[in-house]
Amino acid sequence: MKTKSLGRYIVADPDTCHGEPTFRGTCILVADVLEQVANGMDWEAIIEEWRGKLTKEAIAEAVRLAREALITHTPELITETTKRGTIDEGRVTRDERAISVPRLSLKFVRFVFHKNFPKKEVFTE
Repeated sequence: MKTKSLGRYIVADPDTCHGEPTFRGTCILVADVLEQVANGMDWEAIIEEWRGKLTKEAIAEAVRLAREALITHTPELITETTKRGTIDEGRVTRDERAISVPRLSLKFVRFVFHKNFPKKEVFTE
């Protein structure tokens, strides 16, 4: 696999972090920064924690890519349950079906990036 540019600031290079998406010129995993964003960490604090190796523009690109991946892969992530199964948080529609969508989490981000940029081993959590 050759280095794949995922945007202006994000790449997947098999020689860097086993091909996981990272910020260009660093070993900073996109998934790690997205987790910090998801946990509510201020972007300035994220930049400071990574010693200025990131910019707000790079973080914004990671968030945009995650959003696009969520939109693209939502049908694959939606699970439908019926009366015989578990009803997610008690929500039931008229036909007694509920739709549950997983939270945007590190597991989701890894699923999306591994699906689009697969490695030889399979991700499991």
